[in-house]
Order: sequence, then structure tokens, then C-alpha cells
Amino acid sequence: MSVGVTGHRHDALPADCVSRLPGQIRDALQLLMRGAAAVHAGLVDCFAPDAPRFLFVSALADGTDQIAAEAALDLGFALQVVLPFERSEYRRDFNGSEAATRFDALIARADSILELPGTRASEPQAYMMAGRATVAHCDVLIAVWDGLPARGVGGTAEVVQLAIKRGSPVAHLPVDGAIPPRLVWSAFD
Repeated sequence: MSVGVTGHRHDALPADCVSRLPGQIRDALQLLMRGAAAVHAGLVDCFAPDAPRFLFVSALADGTDQIAAEAALDLGFALQVVLPFERSEYRRDFNGSEAATRFDALIARADSILELPGTRASEPQAYMMAGRATVAHCDVLIAVWDGLPARGVGGTAEVVQLAIKRGSPVAHLPVDGAIPPRLVWSAFD
């Protein structure tokens, strides 16, 4: 099972969200893992005898992506990275050494890295292509999102809308702690 992530960057997340986000993401991933294991055990004739394999797809942006990738790795997920640019170009995006250090550590733990041919001249489209690749490579998308409409090309809201339109389930973890998480899934309608 492959789980992807989209979400706001660190500077767009409320402080209380940043502190509770690792636990929320871990809880969501564990719920998905238990569900996959239950389906696998209940339908043994439909699956290979091996235990389910869990993959996590992330662009490793500062904030949600890095927090989620760390949680997934801690749970035993294999990390698959999708970058909008070549990695040294993308690394320039990080504001501060902590985000760059986390990026380097996560890249070192990745099972695979896809560097898309985006350019700074068409930066929003490069980020959207990374979002599309994430959605295309996951069975479920975790979205840490404020629920507001898109404020530009390639952002969280646009990636969420793409996943919903495609029929992919989205586990929405609102940035506002007062709003409970929910599953958004249009199926094929």
C-alpha cells in the first residue's frame, strides 16, 4: 500500500499544529496499516502470502512533508521521494539549516528518488507536477490542509482537488485542531 502526503509548509502551519502533527500523522498511518493488514488477512486468496508492504511518497518540502516522512520511516514505510527539480536546485528552497539538514537526512534514507525536470522559470507548474506524481503513485493521500481554496498553482488545495477528482481517498488532517480529521473520497463519481 502506498500513502502520499501533501500539506502546508512550516511557515504556514500554526504552532499548535506543528506540535501535534507528528502524532496525528503517526495515528493516521497506523490506522491505514491496520486496515491493510485486516484486508490482507481477510482475503488471503486475493493476495500474495507475504505481509503487506508500505510505501510513503513525499516531496520532502519543509513542514508537513518532512514531518510525515519521518513518521512514516519510524513506522517502517519505505520512502519514495518525488522532487519538482533536480535535488541540489530543490534544496535551495529550504529556509534555514534545520529544514535543509532534515531534507539531507531523509534523502539519505529514501528507497527511491524521482527528480522531475522542473525549472524555476515555471516553478508553480514544477510543484504541481510533483503533486501530480505524488497522487499518481499513492493509494491514499494524507492532506494537512486548512480547507481553503487554492491560492495558486501547485499548492496543497490543488493537489487535494486533483486526488479527489481522480477518485483517490484523501485523509484530511485539518490544521485547525478543533476540526476532526475526516476521509474525503468521491469514489468514481
